[in-house]
Amino acid sequence: MKIKDLINAVEAFAPGDYSSTCDTYKTGSGENELTGVIVSMFATPDVIKAAINRGANLIIVHEPMFYNHMDDHIPHKIGLMKKELAENNGITIYRYHDHAHTAVPDMICEGELRYLGFDKSFGRFEQGKYYAVNRFYLEKAMTARELAKLIEEKLGIGHVRIAGETDKPGTKISCCFGTPGHITDELDECDFVLTGEGRMDEQTAMGKAPAGVAKLAKKHGCTVIAFAGALQEGFTACHEIGIDAAFCIQKRAVSLEEAMDRDAAMQNLTDTCKEAFRLVKAVVGVPQ
Repeated sequence: MKIKDLINAVEAFAPGDYSSTCDTYKTGSGENELTGVIVSMFATPDVIKAAINRGANLIIVHEPMFYNHMDDHIPHKIGLMKKELAENNGITIYRYHDHAHTAVPDMICEGELRYLGFDKSFGRFEQGKYYAVNRFYLEKAMTARELAKLIEEKLGIGHVRIAGETDKPGTKISCCFGTPGHITDELDECDFVLTGEGRMDEQTAMGKAPAGVAKLAKKHGCTVIAFAGALQEGFTACHEIGIDAAFCIQKRAVSLEEAMDRDAAMQNLTDTCKEAFRLVKAVVGVPQ
């Protein structure tokens, strides 16, 4: 079997128009005879070395080879090193990204949910549009704290960071694995969008992330509330680009080190969010 025969077979799982896809050969050729396959999320140097040691000449990866989406340029020397390592050892690297997300169900999302044990007995999966946020509806409500504990156990990791109402039960899980490009699907069902950054000032309104979020949210009629570690002179310019209100999460004057302490910042953010929505509830009667 040639490498291209296997690639054609896996591409057939998700037929469609891929005229402008990133799913291409990054090194090597599909014409070579297949000796073995390594499947990985990233083509790291260790992954390439593992393929060499195991006699495999094909690596199928999901994410970029050179850490830019289309892999159309190599921005750093590590990228050059990986390319040379693969080519010098006859390794073909193929990226399987768009096909995986276009498939029904989304292969990445399905794999993650299956690994967590979220099968039909747990609830119902609903796939969004291409690159959208997929959803899983639980048969039995679960708190964010319970979900975090489950993720820790299933994935064998030490910590999962959660924020907000950690003990409030819910049944709808939005699955945002990777970078869901069409997250706008979610905005159609939202009344409020929360954004922010470390420090907000006049530069925030000049195209930084919160400005982009606000612009997008306003197209869907959402109220936009921002939270920041500091509100500097000129931050009111953000009101003109769609941020309806901004709040500083600090409760007193603190040093930069104190402000950047993760645990303290998370608690301050949580407390400020709660107070902001208490105000919203008092003014317009929105449930907490």
